[in-house]
Amino acid sequence: MSEVQMLRSLSALRNAPRILQAFPLADELARAASAVREDEGDEGVRQLIAALSDPDHVTVIAAVYALACLDKGNGTEESRRALGRLRTDDRAFVRDHAVAAMRASAPMPTSVPWLLDCVGEGGFRGMQAQRVLEAWANRAARGSAPELVAPLTDAAVRSPGPVRARRYIETLGLLRDHRAEAALTDLAHDASLSDDSRHTAQEALAYREDLAWLTSEGRRPSPHALTVAQSFMQGEIDPELRNSGSGSTGGISTLLVGLGDALCTTTTNGSVQVLTISRGGGANGRVQETPTLRASRNPGHRFAHIAFETDLPGEAAPSQETRRSDPWSEYAALRRGILRSLRQAGGVDVMHLRMADVGTLAAWDLAALPQLPVVFTAAPDPHALIEAMELSGDITRESFGDRDARERLWARGQLVRQLAQDAAHTVLLPRADVSGDALRLLGIDIDQDPEQFSVVAEGIDLAASDRAGDRAWRHRAGEVAKEEKGSPADPPTVEPTVHGAVDEDDPIEVLRELLGELPEERRGLPLIVTVGRMHRVKGMATLVQSWARSELRDRCNLLVVGGNLKLPSGDEAEQLQQIDLEIPRPLQAGAGLLLSGHRPNAVVAEWVAAVRFGLAGYAASGGVYVCASVKEEFGLAIIEALAAGAFVVAPVRGGPSTYLDQGRTGLLCDTTDQASLARTIGEALDLVGSPQADERADEARQMVRERFSVHKMAEALSAIYRRVQNLPPNVDCAELEGSTLPRTTSTERAL
Repeated sequence: MSEVQMLRSLSALRNAPRILQAFPLADELARAASAVREDEGDEGVRQLIAALSDPDHVTVIAAVYALACLDKGNGTEESRRALGRLRTDDRAFVRDHAVAAMRASAPMPTSVPWLLDCVGEGGFRGMQAQRVLEAWANRAARGSAPELVAPLTDAAVRSPGPVRARRYIETLGLLRDHRAEAALTDLAHDASLSDDSRHTAQEALAYREDLAWLTSEGRRPSPHALTVAQSFMQGEIDPELRNSGSGSTGGISTLLVGLGDALCTTTTNGSVQVLTISRGGGANGRVQETPTLRASRNPGHRFAHIAFETDLPGEAAPSQETRRSDPWSEYAALRRGILRSLRQAGGVDVMHLRMADVGTLAAWDLAALPQLPVVFTAAPDPHALIEAMELSGDITRESFGDRDARERLWARGQLVRQLAQDAAHTVLLPRADVSGDALRLLGIDIDQDPEQFSVVAEGIDLAASDRAGDRAWRHRAGEVAKEEKGSPADPPTVEPTVHGAVDEDDPIEVLRELLGELPEERRGLPLIVTVGRMHRVKGMATLVQSWARSELRDRCNLLVVGGNLKLPSGDEAEQLQQIDLEIPRPLQAGAGLLLSGHRPNAVVAEWVAAVRFGLAGYAASGGVYVCASVKEEFGLAIIEALAAGAFVVAPVRGGPSTYLDQGRTGLLCDTTDQASLARTIGEALDLVGSPQADERADEARQMVRERFSVHKMAEALSAIYRRVQNLPPNVDCAELEGSTLPRTTSTERAL
């Protein structure tokens, strides 16, 4: 019967009309395969093996994980041979998923040499190999694990370079085998090894000490102040918000700084202490053993920075020999850095995770060890992107694997799905149809377990928006800027907090200097402004192309705020290249295009406010804020623009449809269609020039004030944190602590 169910699941997956529908069906297939006993017959195994040659890449990936899960991971002789043969498959995506799937299988000693090679190579496959070896080694108590300490030690000693040696040593540090500690101690004192290798061994030993602390003291007894850790490993978060819009640091940095401070001052549910962990700091090519902790202006909100150099731009990048080539290579180092941050903070009670990346995976694996409650904000990323690419024809089931090998779509998508289901509580962002979108995009029926899910809107610092709007208005009116806390006609209702320390130059004066690069004949035109990361998902190049190839070029100027223009990352360089191909850099200002690079958050707030009011002698009033993202799960920058009274053009996909009043406070459009985007911006310029413009701006500001204060967000989250703080340990998590087996039978916990 189990074999029949497995074959039905395989057929359903093959016939699923959309790629996203295959994600939950792949989990069903893995569960069905796990229930198949070795003595039930070989037909199901043969069909799974045949599926590995299917031209449908999605079916191939699902079959790989199902093979690994057969008979609760024990498999059959035929399935184990088939899984082992995938080591030499000529398809890169198959080799990637074969490694990941082995984490759900019984140990396969013949695959250990290959896994060691993967570890040495690093990257996504190397990270997966590290986790497989950790899982297999931690089953030693049941006598089913192959010998791993000696091969890892030998590989470290014989490695031709320091990078490979470091990877073997840090993997050795993950093994909860008493022999690993002895081996690390020997490596740390081996004079024949490089300083780097000995230092890595010392770091691994320190990690093991920190891990012992975590499992014994990581969850602190009551009573004490509730402490929450929130992490973001795609960029540096600094309390002054000077780096917003540079590299991978966008609206999330603004959110976490403001939210952390707001949590520390909540009153209804009591205040919360916050530890914000992000990337940043020194330049040593790996995570620092002791990340920097520093207090913000709110002493209850502390920041820890974990430094590594995966993607340093331009000439500052280290040589290929000494750098890690892929963020996924940082997995073990991130576990060390996050753990050290938690210990320095004296422990935390709840961990709040966001994003589908290696930082989230590392933090989740750590949180499982002391059964630390995890709150997860689940955004359908990359699910919405997969849906959009499939609808546009950019990706098909037959081409999925090639795209997946570059962007890790399957692993990231399943990570989001699994965290959304396994976290102590899951937070969803507002959407027009939250339940329908969760089912369509994530494959999760949130109505079946309403206690597991909450919808919480993100929020902004209203006082900061009031100050920015007031200064921009008075500059437009020709008055001298004064440091007042709000417009006399509209005093702020929230106590001001200082975020985004302004540069020495006045923001409006800096804007004047920037707009001064425009030809005099263009200074009477209104301004379109867009703010965000220089990334293709944010649509910066698409917006420039849409503006340059339409009549918009004659109607308005375009200001693009974001990105590191001097030392761009790979993503930034790609967008800048597209923009320069459209209008060469020396000709951009003359054509009405200005690239400012990233700016502190407070500067950007005043610039966006000035778009509405204009700037005498430099820009006409009646400008428009444009978000050209492929999709926005919520759109914090859009909310900030609305708070400034700016009229907004935003993507129809995602969260903006839940708060934009079409035709009144903004316009939604298909931002992936250049003609549609240009047409919609033109309509927006017409609307902001109408007599009702001020009335619309007031409606937008009032809507934000009523619904999207960061303090409202903090109150909602603090109630969730307190609810999950004292939850009883999860049984599956307890199993994971002892064995590092999957918490649930799915294709993800193989991620």
